[in-house]
Amino acid sequence: MRLVHVSAAFVLAFVGTLLTGSAAEAHQCIQVELVEVPQTAVAGEPARVHVAVTNCGEATRAGLDFYLVHQEGRIHVGSERVRLRVDGGERVHTAIRIPPNTRPGRYSLFLVGRTPSGFTSIDQEVIHIRAADPPPEHPQP
Repeated sequence: MRLVHVSAAFVLAFVGTLLTGSAAEAHQCIQVELVEVPQTAVAGEPARVHVAVTNCGEATRAGLDFYLVHQEGRIHVGSERVRLRVDGGERVHTAIRIPPNTRPGRYSLFLVGRTPSGFTSIDQEVIHIRAADPPPEHPQP
């Protein structure tokens, strides 16, 4: 009789582990897209971007990070947080901040979206950075 009780306890523990594990590892997946990115941005000035985030899993939140990537490295230029419903999506209008010391040139703007479970989605567009116009000179009297 004892063998039956041990087996029943084992089965219940195993099923409980499966149920708890699946609840803890809810399906989270997102897809990010850079919908609108300016062709050119100015160092030291904000640039407006339009992003679409689609949820293809359970309700979740996502962190969005923006990077300028160049052969010399990457520069973090902004971040946002969004909440997503089950199979829902969000449109985000935000401004990335181009540091004033950013060298003029051709960059890739990367958008990286991450869920709390670690699921990651990436999109990229080309953006040109130009130097800020010098301040106008005032004639001296």
